[in-house]
Amino acid sequence: MKKAALPIFALLLFIFNAYKSEDEENITLNTIEATELKNLSYGADPQQVHDIYLAKNRSLNTGVMLLIHVGG
Repeated sequence: MKKAALPIFALLLFIFNAYKSEDEENITLNTIEATELKNLSYGADPQQVHDIYLAKNRSLNTGVMLLIHVGG
């Protein structure tokens, strides 16, 4: 199960980033506050949680940094 999760996640990330409508390209969101979403569950185990940090004044063109810790 764990071996299949990473390729599936990478595929979903690619699909969501590949699609842009014409309206999305023209939107600029300059008044958005920074946001922290902590301990979001992604599995059945209570230890399967992650945090998401969204930058202030982000737009649809804001870059993404993804950190994956695979155990140990």
